[in-house]
Amino acid sequence: MTLSANTDGIAIRFTQEQKALVEKVVSRFSAASGFAFEYTYYRALAIKDVNNYIAVKGDRTLKVKGIYAPLSLKKNPTAQVAADAVGAWLASGTPLEFTIKNAPFTDFISARNVTGGGQQLGVYLGKVVRWYQSTELGGEFIRYATNGNKVPKTQGAKASMTLTNKTAHPEDLDYDWYIRDAIKIAMAVGCSPYLTPEQLALVAPPPKKIRKHDNGKR
Repeated sequence: MTLSANTDGIAIRFTQEQKALVEKVVSRFSAASGFAFEYTYYRALAIKDVNNYIAVKGDRTLKVKGIYAPLSLKKNPTAQVAADAVGAWLASGTPLEFTIKNAPFTDFISARNVTGGGQQLGVYLGKVVRWYQSTELGGEFIRYATNGNKVPKTQGAKASMTLTNKTAHPEDLDYDWYIRDAIKIAMAVGCSPYLTPEQLALVAPPPKKIRKHDNGKR
């Protein structure tokens, strides 16, 4: 079964009995096309789409691409701890809560370039805004300093422009928010069947109540 494919690779699920056939087909295509292929075997492949996925290799190390990948110069921080928690859960069964509660504080930080600068509670923050999810601010947003509009994805966020301690967690760190975010990531990559009903209930909307009609009967 083909799981994903793009211009430079293809992911296929097959049984051990089919391995020789797959290798034969790839070898014939390689000879015909002139392309050389490399194999990477995965224990698990959790895919949002062809460019965003978490793969567990045979030795339980991870290959992570796209929005779930570790930070780089090309990527703004986006609460990396949630994706890391899903990776550890897939690779070794580590509970999401364990990874989140034991990660350094820097892994909880999100950042965004804000045109014209951002502000929160009347304090100007600058053009690059950093924040974490806090239990103290409720529905408060970080806002554009120019017009007061809400900066996307900052509801309940607390500005953190200076990191005096990159490891220790502030007392108001909203662990539940990050746990819910990890659950949403797990659902997005196709892992809903492996989550508990309690985990799913944390992010799923409550079922709609169906009104019973008595058809005029008393």
